[in-house]
Amino acid sequence: MKKEIITVPVQLESVKLLTDVTYAQPASWFDQSFRPLKMDLLMPKHGQGHAPLPLIVWICGGGFVTMDKDIWVPEMIEYARRGFVVASIEYRTSNEAPFPAQIQDVKAAIRYLRAHAAMFCIDPDRVAVMGESAGGHLASMAGVTGNIRDYDVGEYLQESSAVQAVVDIYGVVDVLSASSQPEPSYMTMLLGAPAETVPEKAREASPLYWVDAHTPPFMILHGTEDDMVNPEQSDRLARALEENGVPCTYVVLQGAHHGDDAFYQSDVKERVVRFLHSIWGEK
Repeated sequence: MKKEIITVPVQLESVKLLTDVTYAQPASWFDQSFRPLKMDLLMPKHGQGHAPLPLIVWICGGGFVTMDKDIWVPEMIEYARRGFVVASIEYRTSNEAPFPAQIQDVKAAIRYLRAHAAMFCIDPDRVAVMGESAGGHLASMAGVTGNIRDYDVGEYLQESSAVQAVVDIYGVVDVLSASSQPEPSYMTMLLGAPAETVPEKAREASPLYWVDAHTPPFMILHGTEDDMVNPEQSDRLARALEENGVPCTYVVLQGAHHGDDAFYQSDVKERVVRFLHSIWGEK
C-alpha cells in the first residue's frame, strides 16, 4: 500500500449548481394556466455570509423557436470559478408568445435575482447580461432598455431590471434588415408577422435603435464566417455605441462560424472576464 499525506492549498472556492429555480409564472394556454419559467444558478457552495459577487445572466440562443437553459451551463463554470454568480435563464419562445414576451421574461429574471441577491450571493450593483444568437439579441435588448419600464411586468417591480454591462455574442440587432436574409422565418415568428409588414414593431424589437448615451458598456463577439447572422449586424451596433459615447469592446473571431466552439475557448472567456473587471474592478 502506498500512502501519501499531502497538504492542498485551497485556491478555488467550490461551486454548486442550483437547478430549476422558478423565477416567474406568466400566463399560458390562452391565459387559462401558468407557465413556470426557471433558471439554473452557479454560485459558491458555502454561500452563507459570503461577500456579494458580480452576476452574469446567461441567455441561450435558438432562433427564438427553441432554447435550453441547461445546455451551456458546463461552459459557464469557468466564470463561476473566476468569482461570478451565473444564472442561466429560460424564456418563452416565439411559438409560445410573440415579442415582447421574451424581453419581459429576461427582465423578470433580473428583478427576481436582485430581489433575492442576499440568498444567491449577488451584488445587485454589478449585473451583466450575456447571450448568444437569439440570446445575444435579448442581452442587447436588456442593455439598451434599462431605463424603459414598459417591459417590466409581473413580480418584484420594485427592483430594477437595468444591467451594468452587456456581452452580445453574434446577436441580431436590426430585426428589419435581418428579415431580408435567406432564412427570415424566425423573425416572422418572433414578431407574429413578416417584419416588413410591421416595421414599427420590428424597430421596437431592434436593440440598434434604442442605443443612447445611457446605454451600459458593451462587449460584442462575432465570427467572420457567420452565415446565419450577418457580421454587419455587429458592425452597425459597434458604430452606434461609439457614436453615442458608449464604451465598446468589439472582438472579431477570424474564421469562426455561427455557434463555433471558438467562442467558448479559455482565451475568449478570459477576454470577457477582463472586460467585466474593467467596468467593476476586481474585488
